[in-house]
Amino acid sequence: RQILWTAISLGLLYLLPRFFAHCHFAATDIPLVICLALLTVCLHEFFSTRHFWICALLLGFLACLKITGILLSIPLLCVVLAENRTVWKKACKKILLLTLIAGIVFLLLNPDWWFSPISRARQFIDFNAHWREAAPFTVFFNGVFYLYRGPFYFPFAILAITTPLLHLFLGTIGFFSAWRQRLFRVDSRWNLIIVGLLSPILLLMLPTSPT
Repeated sequence: RQILWTAISLGLLYLLPRFFAHCHFAATDIPLVICLALLTVCLHEFFSTRHFWICALLLGFLACLKITGILLSIPLLCVVLAENRTVWKKACKKILLLTLIAGIVFLLLNPDWWFSPISRARQFIDFNAHWREAAPFTVFFNGVFYLYRGPFYFPFAILAITTPLLHLFLGTIGFFSAWRQRLFRVDSRWNLIIVGLLSPILLLMLPTSPT
């Protein structure tokens, strides 16, 4: 019995980092993923209608969750802008309105920004600009220690390791099926999906992006 409890204790000890990661990151990452998926749908369904302001509600909430939410929303807005290039001025006005409404939503959900928004913004920008000094994590990858982050191809390795094979297999089938049916030219949703898939990987490849 003592050997059994020792084995269980050691197993739990080794699993503690995994438990912490799931509890800590899931608190913001799960709503982040949900909101980005909803934003992709809403941009396709509502941007060209009078209900385009619904997208701004999601943008404002994404800004409350993480700065990553804003960074990953920008490529989606660029795709929508490119698809509406025939009415470019109207599309730009809508994006400006979306940004304004999103800013109002952000302020309404963050009362601590009401009285000193400029100082809070400076503090926020300064913290993210000096993230390397604030969280100097060392990465051990492929037998080499890296300061702060791994090489530029590090995200692809992590993606291959952490994504279930079934997801990769079905995703590959779906991509080639859409490509053969030329859905990328017919259905604008596929452009949003592809950009949404590639944006996080490209963001992680940047030298300033933390591991």
